[in-house]
Amino acid sequence: MKRNLIFCILIILCAYPAKAQYFQTGQDPASIKWMQINTKNFQIIYPEEFEKQAQRISYVLGKVYDYGAESLDFKPRKVSVILHTRTVNSNGLLAWAPKRIELFTTPHQQIYAQDWLEQLALHEFRHLVQMDKIQSELPVLVKALLGEQATAIVTGAYLPLWFLEGDAVVTETALSNAGRGRQAAFSQDYRAQLVEKGKYSFDKAYLGSYKDYVPNHYKLGYWMVGKSREKFGSNVWANALERIGKHPFSLTPLNSSLKRSSGLSAEQMYAGIFDQLSGEWKQDLSGRTTDSLRVVSPSGKNYTEYLYPEIYRDSLIFAYRTSIADIGRFVLINPDKTEKIIYTPGVIFEESVSMKNNLIIWAERRADLRWTHSDRSVILVYNIENKLLHEIKHENKLFSPVISPDLKSFAAVEVDPENNFYLSVFDLETGALRNRFKTVDNQYFLTPCWDGKGERLFVVCLSAKGKYLAAFDFKNRKLEPLTETTFADLKNPVYADEQLIFSADFSGVDNLYSFDIQTKKIVRVASVSFGSDYPSVSGDQVIFCNYTASGNQLAVVSLPDKTAQDEVKSIQPKSDILAGKLASQEKGIPDFSNADSVFYKSVKYSKLGHLFNFHSWAPAYVDVNSYEIRPGVSVFSQNKLGTAETRLGYEYNVPDRTGRYKLAFNYLGWFPEITTELSAGKEASNYYQITNTVNQNKEIIDSDTTVHRFTWTELKADLHIRLPLNFSKGKYVRIFYPELQYTFNEVVHDKSTPANFYSGDYHSLTYRLYFYNFLHQSNQNLMPKWGQQFDLIFRHTPFVGNDLGTLSGIQSALFFPGLWKNAGLKIYQGYQEKRFVNNYTYSNFIRFPRGFQSYQNNKMYSLAVDYKFPLFYPDFSFGKLAYVKRLKSSLFYDYAWLSLPAVDRNGKIYPNHLRGEQISLGIELTADFHALRFFAPIELGFRSIYRPDLRDFGFDLLMSIDFNGF
Repeated sequence: MKRNLIFCILIILCAYPAKAQYFQTGQDPASIKWMQINTKNFQIIYPEEFEKQAQRISYVLGKVYDYGAESLDFKPRKVSVILHTRTVNSNGLLAWAPKRIELFTTPHQQIYAQDWLEQLALHEFRHLVQMDKIQSELPVLVKALLGEQATAIVTGAYLPLWFLEGDAVVTETALSNAGRGRQAAFSQDYRAQLVEKGKYSFDKAYLGSYKDYVPNHYKLGYWMVGKSREKFGSNVWANALERIGKHPFSLTPLNSSLKRSSGLSAEQMYAGIFDQLSGEWKQDLSGRTTDSLRVVSPSGKNYTEYLYPEIYRDSLIFAYRTSIADIGRFVLINPDKTEKIIYTPGVIFEESVSMKNNLIIWAERRADLRWTHSDRSVILVYNIENKLLHEIKHENKLFSPVISPDLKSFAAVEVDPENNFYLSVFDLETGALRNRFKTVDNQYFLTPCWDGKGERLFVVCLSAKGKYLAAFDFKNRKLEPLTETTFADLKNPVYADEQLIFSADFSGVDNLYSFDIQTKKIVRVASVSFGSDYPSVSGDQVIFCNYTASGNQLAVVSLPDKTAQDEVKSIQPKSDILAGKLASQEKGIPDFSNADSVFYKSVKYSKLGHLFNFHSWAPAYVDVNSYEIRPGVSVFSQNKLGTAETRLGYEYNVPDRTGRYKLAFNYLGWFPEITTELSAGKEASNYYQITNTVNQNKEIIDSDTTVHRFTWTELKADLHIRLPLNFSKGKYVRIFYPELQYTFNEVVHDKSTPANFYSGDYHSLTYRLYFYNFLHQSNQNLMPKWGQQFDLIFRHTPFVGNDLGTLSGIQSALFFPGLWKNAGLKIYQGYQEKRFVNNYTYSNFIRFPRGFQSYQNNKMYSLAVDYKFPLFYPDFSFGKLAYVKRLKSSLFYDYAWLSLPAVDRNGKIYPNHLRGEQISLGIELTADFHALRFFAPIELGFRSIYRPDLRDFGFDLLMSIDFNGF
């Protein structure tokens, strides 16, 4: 019985791979000429200008292959690796169905002390080992029935994200001298939470919360996987993956494997590990001396971060404020801790905000008009005094801008399309390049700052041996190292009177330090409980971010004089016991230093020659648009560049006993997106035939009603052309989709089809304009606080064939803030007109009031008003069955005015014959929760509807699953 239940769950989860098999990270510009390098274990696909770095990543991946699979005892099969080099996104991922690794090659400004491409290779290769090990263990029948998506289904059903990401973070930590597991900043969230708020439930720690900040699954997973490997050995997780693969229909293979290896379930393991960490961290804190701090930022009810502080006009504090209840904003904080919003930026980059006098400068992400993987960074300068915003664009990517003392230029870290790294200076007014410096070995630069005269730049440099502080002199164009290299997390220096104040985790906690440029002496400036960052100096005061369980607060300490005795003798990181034990379970640390010693043959990668990549199939018809599963067969293809999707299938309609063959092809690699679909097959319906028996006077004395089934053949072809234009800028997301659709439909009678049934063909054209403009949303927002959405359509049949008439319509939605926090008001309006000559015509475009069925109409106006608001955030678990995160409600009022046609006995249509109104109002009550600890959140509830004209009530069940949770 249990096996049958799990099998049903896995079949339902096919809806997830149905979406995931078209999992798109986006497209690169069509102008890119692609190359490839094929090694024994990898196919590297990359833009031709990235040749040098592609050679290097090929070498790095080859080294990682020899080391990254040791503790899971599995060597994965060959995989394709796609390099996205034109985007400012810094990330990596392993996608399955189709199987590939995607690396986003631009490094960000928060990376730890290791080369970015090496970080990506270590982390993403481990995901390949995890997934391919499961694939290899799956029963042959399962793989034969589902193809690659079988692995995605089993992984999605059984493997929590905290394991997948935690195991990868463990690997990057064990196979390097850095790694996130060795960073103090990576553990400060949990340190603060356990000390100040205590341990959350296992469900809350994994599935999150709308009420409280919860460290992400990377951090949870590192401690779960790392500490369990420390206690039970690395085989505890290798055995778990093997069991999951071999028993895909069992009820709880992960917990069963953990019970065998450790005697603990995942929940029990979490409790033991975090009880132990809580005791260790509390003891560590009690044994350290921390400074008394003066807090100068407001305290709020919700988790709130104040970042990048600067003193403005001696008494005011500038900061960037984010919260789970609000989007990021620039604020000024008064001495009495009240604050004022001065500007709301868009999506800013880490470490990118600084201030000089009355000018704020930052780097902001700006979407490309068409290509997802061609977004850019723009430099923005905001004048607090006159409220003017100045935008600077550059052909390359710019990060961490900082204004010079004379207010005439700014310095920034520059990255070109070939991943050459520069320390560059630009004109503040025109954006023209003034100066640029690159090291011989292409070291990466982080968070530069100016000296007091604008003659030197101080910067954190990242070499193969770690990070170090350096000074760059413009006169002699020389980069002078100021400290030795270290694998500690050294970051965010600021200059003050021949000193550099910076943050570093030499002691195992991110404290503030001062480096004397003349004496080379390093002293401690502030010793804190959990972590400090982003120092700024005003006079003899240092204002900085002090981390707590409620977020980063702003605190002030005095700048130590140059005779201070608290000197730091070594800047090497404190020994990490857990990381050392994890490293001892691996083969060693791979050496990437001789990448130039090997050359790999590169050849052209043909986009046309790799248009098809069939990877998965299913003994069912999977509708990738509705995620529904019906009887039939499906075969899926997606090319490795994510520009071509193909679906073949046969769908069988059980009630009608008919079937349709379907072929769909989408091409997303040109400026317009082109989607096509062709379907052909039988359709069926029923009609009622009444046979009357009459007497001699021709009076009906008996009637017999029989149901007759009839069929017909239907052929349908669709061609859809869309321009997905992205005008997003600043705090608003703006999308504009002009669309053109051609539809051909032909109905052919067979012997059973009634003569008066519709027949023939039509050629339909649809023109559509869709636009929305939404304010960014915070974690707690139920809808945009401000937003507009418009949708216009016109349909007609201008060619030969049957005339379906015309349909023209417009609908809009306007969003407004509610009366209290996170509540929202949405006003929907729609209007349509239809002309039709028979009952076979276009379906309705605008919505009907809730509680009413739709009707054919000539004219219609629709209004819907929704007021949605949260009720409370319980964070409550019903055992393993469900974890409820939020309860919310919505009040609604719907109205529609319709002009309806009439049809006489001969089928003649009289338009606008009747007029009518429909009114409904009611309430919706829903809960956001996770079922069976599945990561995709579910919304479940009910709708109560009252129709005043009919004086009746109705109820609807509401349910949806958000697979974007993956």
